[in-house]
Amino acid sequence: GRRKKSWRLGSLCQCDWKRGRVFATWVLLVLSTTKMLRGIVSGLGRSTLGVRTYAGSSFVGNFPAVESSTLDNMMRVSTANTNGDHVAVALVLNAGSAYETEGNNGLSGLLASIAERESRAQNGVLVSSFAEKENIGLVAQTAPGNVEAAVRSLRDALNEGVAATNLARHKQDVATALDDLSINSPELALDHLHSVAYQGTSLALPVRGSHQSLEALDAGHFADFARSHVTGSRAVLSAAGGVSHEAVTAAASAVFGDLPSKSESDFGRLPAVEYTGSMVSVRDDDTDRVSVAIAMKGVGHASPDYYTLRVIQEIAGRWNRQYGTSWNSSTRFTEYMKDEGNVASRLEPFTLSYHSTGLVGVYGETKVMDLEDYCYNVLTGWVSISTNATSTEVERAKARVKRQALADMFGSTSGLAQDVALKVAQLGHHPSPAEVTSSIDKIDKAAVKAAADRYLVDECPAVAALGQTQYLPDYNNIRRWSKWLRL
Repeated sequence: GRRKKSWRLGSLCQCDWKRGRVFATWVLLVLSTTKMLRGIVSGLGRSTLGVRTYAGSSFVGNFPAVESSTLDNMMRVSTANTNGDHVAVALVLNAGSAYETEGNNGLSGLLASIAERESRAQNGVLVSSFAEKENIGLVAQTAPGNVEAAVRSLRDALNEGVAATNLARHKQDVATALDDLSINSPELALDHLHSVAYQGTSLALPVRGSHQSLEALDAGHFADFARSHVTGSRAVLSAAGGVSHEAVTAAASAVFGDLPSKSESDFGRLPAVEYTGSMVSVRDDDTDRVSVAIAMKGVGHASPDYYTLRVIQEIAGRWNRQYGTSWNSSTRFTEYMKDEGNVASRLEPFTLSYHSTGLVGVYGETKVMDLEDYCYNVLTGWVSISTNATSTEVERAKARVKRQALADMFGSTSGLAQDVALKVAQLGHHPSPAEVTSSIDKIDKAAVKAAADRYLVDECPAVAALGQTQYLPDYNNIRRWSKWLRL
């Protein structure tokens, strides 16, 4: 009779070594795939939708507490001792274009630039500067044990700025930088966006000023700035790295203790900042694309909806045609851009918050013939979030917002010092990582849909378009796209 076939691996290898090798390979493949799937399932059990979170881990829980104290002249001092081999000390003033007029616009930014450029790297201290609409600051970086020298370098740099050292040369440098701005630069688009969104208020003024306002600045303006803003009540000093709170406080008292406590100006009487939905178009046919910034009225730093709006913007997502990852993203705007024939080359959401107001919007670049489709997709994309946002989208967006918030704190020592100083100046305290992640964890699908409906649906947008804008839709059409008719 016929001999029965044996399907044991050993028999196969004896009878037909080729078939045995194939069978062995198949067994190994099954075993490795099973192990991989177990790892994926186990990983998903410890993470949110495949994105690992650190809200309850020692990474967040072991963040050093920020210590704070107030000097006799009302100057606030805060420190975060991370026991690092690097130290950064930041000085932040409540000053910026939001406290300027058309006659002295650009003063704060120019003063910060002079302070940085005229500071001399000495005693192992390097000074840099930054300027925003409501705050300007100086950051000194050095080694542990050299904190007092860093604090003194900040005071010396501030004095150089107030003295307007080499004023004419620095004014020319800023004017040259303004000339170098491209018509398609995001900074220029956002400057025009603020000019219409907050028209008639100080928030409409650009941080770096204009050629006319820079030309009018003189030493008298800098003296007025010192009397108004260089005071203890409008200053915050922070330090991060291998620092001692007592040592930083002592150095701050010795170096900045002579500052007056109060300003000569009454900032409490400044008029309220009002948002105005409107549009501005700057036509330039020398460029082959259009830069568009579209925004709605947002919230201030301390608003309970601050992180909710950031989550909404992450659900909307970002798009850049040059990045391969954009094509594989599953965010709302990415899907719209792909489905509508790739109408935008770049799309970047932003959330800008100030003392009592803010802007939540999108900056993008598109071709002239795709301008109408681009505007339509942005507005209807926001509306879609208010009606059919999913729990999966919300959880993914929350994970990304957490990552960004923690990166601001843990990215670098100088970044942490700057973040602490800004948060203390804006909120009165620095929220811990645990507080931030807890606030984000409380956001759910219902909160996202409610906030999107409140801030982004059936509201008057602010629009700024630069480039070949001849096919920019009428403002009434753009306004109409911010809502869907419901029966």
